[in-house]
Amino acid sequence: MKTTLRILGTSDLHGYLFSHSYANNTKANLGISNVLPIIQKSREVFDNVLLLDNGDTIQGSPLTYFHNKYKNDKKHFMCDLMNEIQFDAVNIGNHEFNYGIDYLQSYTDNLNCPVVCCNINKNGQKLYKDYIVKQYDNGLRLAVTGAVTHYIPHWEQSKNIESMDFEDAFESLKRKVKEIREKETIDFLVVMYHGGFEKDIDTGQDDETNTGENQGYRMLTEIEGIDLLLTGHQHRTIAYSDKRGTSILQPTCNGIEIAALDVEFVQKDNGFVINKKQAQIIRPTIIYEETSMFNGIAPLESDLQEWLDIPIGNLKTGNLLIDDLHQARLNKHDIVQFINDVQLEISGADISLNALANSVTGFNNNITYRDIISTYIYPNTLSVLKIDGKTLKKALHQNVQYLALKDDSIVVRDKYIYPKPQHYNYDMYDGISYDIIVGEEESSIENLSFKGHLIQDEDTFSIVMNNYRASGGGEFAMFPAVEVLAEIQTDMVEIIADYIMKYKVIDVVNAKNITVKKQHN
Repeated sequence: MKTTLRILGTSDLHGYLFSHSYANNTKANLGISNVLPIIQKSREVFDNVLLLDNGDTIQGSPLTYFHNKYKNDKKHFMCDLMNEIQFDAVNIGNHEFNYGIDYLQSYTDNLNCPVVCCNINKNGQKLYKDYIVKQYDNGLRLAVTGAVTHYIPHWEQSKNIESMDFEDAFESLKRKVKEIREKETIDFLVVMYHGGFEKDIDTGQDDETNTGENQGYRMLTEIEGIDLLLTGHQHRTIAYSDKRGTSILQPTCNGIEIAALDVEFVQKDNGFVINKKQAQIIRPTIIYEETSMFNGIAPLESDLQEWLDIPIGNLKTGNLLIDDLHQARLNKHDIVQFINDVQLEISGADISLNALANSVTGFNNNITYRDIISTYIYPNTLSVLKIDGKTLKKALHQNVQYLALKDDSIVVRDKYIYPKPQHYNYDMYDGISYDIIVGEEESSIENLSFKGHLIQDEDTFSIVMNNYRASGGGEFAMFPAVEVLAEIQTDMVEIIADYIMKYKVIDVVNAKNITVKKQHN
């Protein structure tokens, strides 16, 4: 006798519920509403369905920001919807901690399904379930365990993870899979890992510096007994029906697509045996209208839309709209200058740096909250560090490897595009001037100066940057090693909004302090 199971997985939803873009309020293929028809249809077609969410669920959209800022006295809006859709289990992602543990607990406490994450401890106690076992009416039994990248302390504000310990994700899952296989009688084992792959899945070649942030390849090759490894964090699209005996899935972010594994079992005397598996990523092309499930969230969304379009200032000079993101980075766009100006004023630092997110449109002349939130999408705070000339040169040298010379054109180096786009790891600096010499194998810095004087190794400066970069994010290990002069704990969106409301009329004068040149042999 045969029976079918479809496992569906969302990951990195980032609070996107509705099928529209917040940048311009137009319809778009994203959000839970985008994939909900697939979930509903699957429950009609398959004998058994398992619906999972792999974390980074409650942060990352204007709706999550607005809720945290103005409506956090109410139950988290994700709960009612996820409860109505009937998720079977959820994992925790690294961004779950961005708004603090109380905000996270409001979310997890109001979910009807279990939270499964085996490597987070608080005050020495497990914060969530290590695993669950689910049995269907026909006797099919499966287990689900989960873990989150243990790299979280490198990024997160300490106050948001106070008294918490993040165990090594690989080691935790290795122990837990072994325990489940020895202890439980199951037909299938699912691992949710909010992390990605550090190596190419096919070749085993390094995709990134092995910091421990991503351990998916190691899990795939060194942990026996995993039937499905559901990954996330990297915002990639990955589907393997069977790789070394394990199926692999990773859907990209914001509800653009959903992961699906279809498993056919044959019933034997001692249980069920896997007959075949088919992994796929399903990306809807039709924009579905939101159903009545979304009615309870509609007032919050309406309040948000009104708030997003409130003008808070006007642009006098400069251009804060981005037409071409590559050129915006290559020539340091006015909006980069503007954000650095904001950071320099609030910090009093000598030098400022910031990067443009992977996809941003910039600000209109009548600046609104919609402009700010859709451009500065992460809840970063600021750190002011003390840095010497030698360390600054080291950081800049690493930074400019983002650019490469190919067929006499300046392009983005491959490592910043694959396995995931990392344009946010290319910083543009103000307070200093420098030339970038772009080469095929390596790029370099020349004529690095401060107030007209070439910078020497022993010179010291104060430098302001977001907390992600200050913690070493983007593999900038030199920054956590230096002295911290100040921490500015206000969210950057709020800092930018306050700056605009203070001056009302914004005058941006681009310093044109970065010159990009091709290397000539």
